This record gives sequence, C-alpha cells and structure tokens, in this order.
Amino acid sequence: MVLPALTEGSFQRKHLSSSLFFPSRDKTLPPIAAATDDSASDLLAHVRRSHLLQLFAALLQPTQLAATLASPGPFTLFAPCNAAFAALPREFLRAMMADPRMAAAILSHHVSPDVLQAGDLGRCRVRTLRGDRVCTFAESSGPRYGAGRITAPSVNARNGVLHILSEVIIPEGLGLHRRSAGKPAAVAHA
Repeated sequence: MVLPALTEGSFQRKHLSSSLFFPSRDKTLPPIAAATDDSASDLLAHVRRSHLLQLFAALLQPTQLAATLASPGPFTLFAPCNAAFAALPREFLRAMMADPRMAAAILSHHVSPDVLQAGDLGRCRVRTLRGDRVCTFAESSGPRYGAGRITAPSVNARNGVLHILSEVIIPEGLGLHRRSAGKPAAVAHA
C-alpha cells in the first residue's frame, strides 16, 4: 500500500511504501549485534545494507548527503534506526519525505566531520556537518548523542565510523516542538 495523496513520480512513491515508512510503533530497539564491522565499505554502503536503517537510507537518497557519506571523509554518522523515525509524528515524517532540503538539514545534524569512537563520547560537544554542536555523554547503559541512546556503537567503515541511534535528533527551528516530558507536542511545517 502506498501513502495516500502522493503524486506519480514523487520521491515517496519511488522509494517508500507506507509499511516501510510507518512501521509499527513498537518501541523495541534493535539488538547491538545487528550492526557488522566492515572497514572496507564506506558509510553509505553500511547504511544501504542495514535493515535497521531503511528509513534513514530512503530519506538520504535524494540529498547531497548521500554523496558525502560515500566520499573519503572521515566522518562519524549517528544514524537513527527505523524505530526512531517511527516514533516521530506522522505529519513530521511526511514533511521530511516531501522536502529533501528539510530531510538533509535533519540528517546532516547526525553527521560529524570528525571520527569519534564510542569511547570518545564522554561529556563533549560534537560538531555536525550542519554547523551545530550536539552534546554527548556516557551513561551506565552506554553512550548518548543528544537525547538518543547509541544502540550499536563504533561500526567501522572505510571513511569513518557509524553509531546506530535510538532517536532522531531534530535541530531547533525545524518544526518539531517537544513537551517537557519528551513527547512530541506539535508540528509546524517549515
């Protein structure tokens, strides 16, 4: 089944079905063992190959960021898993799908031009390709990137390192406001 109100030839129809884009709202996070270390492949190849990152890969496809993740780097990619995207309000997800520039702004907030292994992610502020800084810190349950928990740390690639993240980190000003309890409150279309 394809998302309603999509036009022929649109990005959504070409790349996503509603079952992929709106998977069940199960909050179960993927197991750490699901990510495999392959330092011969680039970050883009890792993303495209991983069943945990299908939504990230689909959103990445129409952006310039895809070419960036295939370039020499080095980079650190904090890639939100499918469950992280499924936890976003559907209207916000639809807005990301309809606007590759919005998707690129959000996804580039998950890429650093520095190589950071899990052990490097104590209390620090990571510089992103978008130009922002995201706080990282270590907890007993593992490292965190912003509000997201790193569920599969330090997957090495030819041009950097990949960490699979439990949450999509939305930069300020891109339309998703959060209540103090951490639940999405409203979507303002950018």
